[in-house]
Amino acid sequence: MPTPLLRVRDLRTSFGSGDRKTEVVKGVSFDLNKGEVLGLIGESGSGKTVTGLSVLRLLPDNAHVEAAELTYNGRSLSEVGAKDMQRLRGTDLAMIFQDPVGSFNPAKTIGWHIVKALGRHSVGSSGDLKEVAADLLKQVNIREPERTMASYPHQLSGGMLQRVLIAMVFGLNPKLVIADEPTTNLDNLVERQILELIRSQQRQHDTGVLFVTHDLTVARHLCDRVAVMYSGRIVEIGPTERILERPAHPYTAGLLATARSLENRDATLYEIKGEPGATSWEKRCAFSARCPQVTDRCTAAEPTERTVESGHSVRCFNHAA
Repeated sequence: MPTPLLRVRDLRTSFGSGDRKTEVVKGVSFDLNKGEVLGLIGESGSGKTVTGLSVLRLLPDNAHVEAAELTYNGRSLSEVGAKDMQRLRGTDLAMIFQDPVGSFNPAKTIGWHIVKALGRHSVGSSGDLKEVAADLLKQVNIREPERTMASYPHQLSGGMLQRVLIAMVFGLNPKLVIADEPTTNLDNLVERQILELIRSQQRQHDTGVLFVTHDLTVARHLCDRVAVMYSGRIVEIGPTERILERPAHPYTAGLLATARSLENRDATLYEIKGEPGATSWEKRCAFSARCPQVTDRCTAAEPTERTVESGHSVRCFNHAA
């Protein structure tokens, strides 16, 4: 078996200290292969964004990250020093953030940002960086690259800024990209264009992508596999089409029903009853209070991961076959 591009085993992330420490990611494990798109899916507060930030070590000082194994191309990221990790980010490892506006200095032009990134990571020679930058913008279907490069961030729409950010990220030819809900707040047409753009760039560079989203229908257009998170743990993982057609976990089924209800513009929208949040898994299933299939066993013990079929597993006592 080839070495996974990214291997995560028993990742745990908490915030605070002492008795006030709160665990947000509670034992997450997955592999991401070269050239694969893995969707990390769940409601707000499920821990999916913190999982991505934990991998890249982009969390604040009050965060505590532990993992039995956290490797990139077989190299332990836990043992990489701060300076080496900074060098890895932006070359081998990169992130596309949810809000592209926050990724830019409002006092600098778009061209300045791209040239600065290219120069920092030694892409091209100093004399042709502007030409490289313009070519990168063309690759993300920006028709007037010179005009865009002369613009300031506030002069571009959210969709245009996201295109620029994608051009900057993939222009550095990273091996691993973590994309944190990059289509949030975009209308449906622009959202579809951005998804297609990420997919085309990912294929062109053979990049592994961890794609964070709350929407299973978005994952359908982009992801090879999906990992569904609830309250800090992965409750189901497997091939996208298999999970969309036959979800094994009641939470996954609920997310899918909600997405379809919105897509169909139903008069009465489907909802998962109860409130999401950082529910405890101690001696019970954290989803039990919201689950339509709950039994006594669900509130007496924590479910372990079970195989549904090859490549598809679920954390549920009453999973659908």
